[in-house]
Amino acid sequence: MAALEILRPVIDLDGKRVIPLPSAMSRDLQARETAHRAMIKDILSCLAEGLDVAMVNLGDVSLYATAAYLTAPVRQAGYTAEWIPGVTSFSAASAALGAALAEGDTPLHIIPCLTDGWRAALDLPGTKVLMKPGDRLPEIFEFLRQTGRQSRAALVINCGMEGEALIAPFDRLPEKRSYFSLVIIKEGQTW
Repeated sequence: MAALEILRPVIDLDGKRVIPLPSAMSRDLQARETAHRAMIKDILSCLAEGLDVAMVNLGDVSLYATAAYLTAPVRQAGYTAEWIPGVTSFSAASAALGAALAEGDTPLHIIPCLTDGWRAALDLPGTKVLMKPGDRLPEIFEFLRQTGRQSRAALVINCGMEGEALIAPFDRLPEKRSYFSLVIIKEGQTW
C-alpha cells in the first residue's frame, strides 16, 4: 500500500478497483507463502472478471519483489504478465547518499539478510548492500562495529518516503526502524 500512496497524487484512480494485497513481511516462509496464495486468488478473481490488473511495488520488480512470486501462477492460469522495471532501493539510497555504489572494476554484492549468510558475504571484495535487515539490524550494527567496518557503512531508512533517514557513517541505531531499510558497506571509503 506504500507504493499506492506514492502513486495517488500522479495517477487518477477514479473508477478503478483498488484491492489491498497484504504481504507477510516475515522471515517465516509459510506465512509468506500463505499471503502469496491469497494474493494470487484475488488477482485471478479480477482477471476472471475480465479486468486488467496492475500491481505497484516499491523498487524494481525483479529484485526481492512480491510480484515475482505472483507472476508464474498468473501465467500458468493462461494470462499474460508484463514486468515494468523500477528504480532499485539500493540505487535510490546511493543517490540519496551522494555516493557511487561501484566504480571502475569494483564488484557490487546484493545480500539478503533473511539468513545468516550475510556475515560471510561481508568478506567479499567491493561494495556490499545488505537488503531487508529488519530485526537483525542491532546484530548487524554490532558486527560492523566489532569488525571495524562501521565507518564504511551507511544505513538508509525509508529512502524517498516519509521518515527517510540517512545514517552515514552507521554509528548509531535509530530509534525508529522500518522494513524499508538497507545497509551499504564500501571498501576504502568512510562516510
